[in-house]
Amino acid sequence: MSDTATENSTTLRFFADWLDAGGARVGQIAILPRGTDGDGRAKYRLCHRDDADEAQNATPATLERYHRADDALEISKSNARGDYRPLKSSPDLRRGWYLALTGAAAVREALDFFHPAMIGSFFRHRDGALRTVPLRQTLERQTGMYRFARNISPAGAQALIREHCDSTRGCLKKILWPVSADEPIASLPPEKLDPAAVAAGEMPLLCNEACHLLVAGARLAAKREAAAASEGDS
Repeated sequence: MSDTATENSTTLRFFADWLDAGGARVGQIAILPRGTDGDGRAKYRLCHRDDADEAQNATPATLERYHRADDALEISKSNARGDYRPLKSSPDLRRGWYLALTGAAAVREALDFFHPAMIGSFFRHRDGALRTVPLRQTLERQTGMYRFARNISPAGAQALIREHCDSTRGCLKKILWPVSADEPIASLPPEKLDPAAVAAGEMPLLCNEACHLLVAGARLAAKREAAAASEGDS
């Protein structure tokens, strides 16, 4: 068995144990147990957390039914307005659906479509094996037109993080990285930086390195800072 197959098998086993122990939410996804099928396999319904009460009904009247794990790709593609969601951890997953699945493997597959790599990241973090990368290190790696992102000021970096990473409008992930080795994030509430600050049965979404959207934002912010400094000197 390849290393990738072994890792997938291990992650699935951990995930199945997490479900059996009462795992019930990942990001905006609620996981509702629905008994077993004829082969004794556990059945589940996945839905938006705000639709959980309706999804508990035998035949939810107001929710559209899906039944394949890869239907999560279509569900998560756009928000309620029909706009494309470039960030799968943004807090704007549309409502009005439920996904009927059988077995932990199908649930894990659907969740990997909703929130790519998050299940594996959670278990690596739990085992102390998830590597984190400070923002400054990420920016120093940039080349081409994104190279200018490294020039963002400390105050600019804090403001950028507050704007892009806030859970209510930007991203649901818990941030594990600092700005630099000697500069923590000070522009977000402490619970945003604490993976343990979640409800019972919830698996936190984890951010171990700044995403491409934050890097792009850093470039624009650094350019604005440079332009303002240039105007001030003239």
